[in-house]
Amino acid sequence: MPVPDLNKKIDRQTALLEEIVQQNKKTQKFILWGRILNLARLVIIITPIILAIIYIPPFVERAVNKSRELVPEIKELQSLKQGLIDFLEGENATSTTAMP
Repeated sequence: MPVPDLNKKIDRQTALLEEIVQQNKKTQKFILWGRILNLARLVIIITPIILAIIYIPPFVERAVNKSRELVPEIKELQSLKQGLIDFLEGENATSTTAMP
């Protein structure tokens, strides 16, 4: 009698082991896809940063150079504005003194 009981237990354990192996395979696939997606996410985040480091400095340099070109023009416009203000103030001063 112990032999059939032992065979039943072995069969049951074999079936349980097969279930465990199947679950283990599913878990391994899940972990693999998780790693792949994490790598893809990392690539999606890192790639634009690297490209920005490579390609943005020339644009910034051109913008800085353009702004340096505009600084003298802005100073000239400010001096013209101040001259116009002085002229108008002088004109107002003469017109208020000329009026009775």
